[in-house]
Amino acid sequence: MCEFCHGWSFLVYGFERIFVYKDCWDWVRKTFIFLIYCIIMQFLGGADDIEGIMLLSKLFSFVQNIPYRIVHFDDGSYACSENVNIFIKMGDCRHKSLLLYNLLQEKNFPVEKVKVIFDWKDLPIPHEILGLLKKSGTIWSHDALKLNTNPYYPIYIDATWNSELERLGFPVTKAWDGKGSTKNVTNGKVEFFDADGFRNENHGIHIDRIEASEFGEALNAWLDKVSPIK
Repeated sequence: MCEFCHGWSFLVYGFERIFVYKDCWDWVRKTFIFLIYCIIMQFLGGADDIEGIMLLSKLFSFVQNIPYRIVHFDDGSYACSENVNIFIKMGDCRHKSLLLYNLLQEKNFPVEKVKVIFDWKDLPIPHEILGLLKKSGTIWSHDALKLNTNPYYPIYIDATWNSELERLGFPVTKAWDGKGSTKNVTNGKVEFFDADGFRNENHGIHIDRIEASEFGEALNAWLDKVSPIK
């Protein structure tokens, strides 16, 4: 039985005793204080949960602060998922979500990979860069995470945009409290799907690799200009 339920049943038992003993008001007062304490601790989640929330927040901030750049998985040190580690200097949603996923799993947080369908047009990216996506279109899939620490609703985590991009209009989550979902990849419409078995083709997404490469290079060049990596 949780502290809240235990406290409540204890209080009910106390009120039953009032009708038997006339001098038990002090006991009732102490029980009432105990019940208030239980409610507060239930709301906060207890000391262990507070420590867990602080750790969640720190891990999220660490990954979020890695500068966003589109980087191929098959390029040098990013050749495979095993090489996505705390020493990466930059990354896109794939690298950053995978790194955060690994860090959270390491600390035994119940986390899952999810896919998010979004529209590049909902981001403050120059029109000439978006215009490169003639064949692919601007609706793509994106990597994020789902945290199952709350039994009532899922918590979606997206550490894609580093804080320096906020001044450009990117949806950056500031000082995440670890209790609710972070901001999504865009402020526009997004759809969440389980990553297992997800295929772009099943959702009408067809990305031309050459076009995507040109888009990535142009986006990186623009970011280097307006928000250089220090």
